[in-house]
Amino acid sequence: MKFRQIKLLLRFALIIIAFALPFFLVKNVVGATPSIIIPSFRLTLTPPITPPPTPITPPLSNTNPEIITESLPVGFVRHFYSASIQAIDRDSDKVNLSVSNPPLGMRSSCQAGRASSTCTIFGVPRNTGSYMIRTRAVDSRGGETTKNYLLVIKNW
Repeated sequence: MKFRQIKLLLRFALIIIAFALPFFLVKNVVGATPSIIIPSFRLTLTPPITPPPTPITPPLSNTNPEIITESLPVGFVRHFYSASIQAIDRDSDKVNLSVSNPPLGMRSSCQAGRASSTCTIFGVPRNTGSYMIRTRAVDSRGGETTKNYLLVIKNW
């Protein structure tokens, strides 16, 4: 009985292989496109079409930031003083503005931002005189501008 079942299974397997084999023959010739041959039907496998590569655009040239404040107002000894200096970047790069050399009794506070930056000079000046205030604006791509202002402090 067991022999008969094995024989039947082998026959069944041979029939399936004999029937299915022509459907799954793959033509594989070097340099040719692989194909599956099925009687009266041929399926050709082609690689997917890839789009052409996207051209790499060179970076745009960088424009230096501009310090747009024209001048500083006159201040008075022992009276609170506040003035703002503003820088912009026409390329919309982040710009950092810095101020140096404020008179004794005064300091600066700067707020950097995208495309603009503002520094405020404030405090109570202690002495009269003319002071050279130096400003420097640098954008995120290395563009740089400097500008000097004359701050005059007088007696009230």
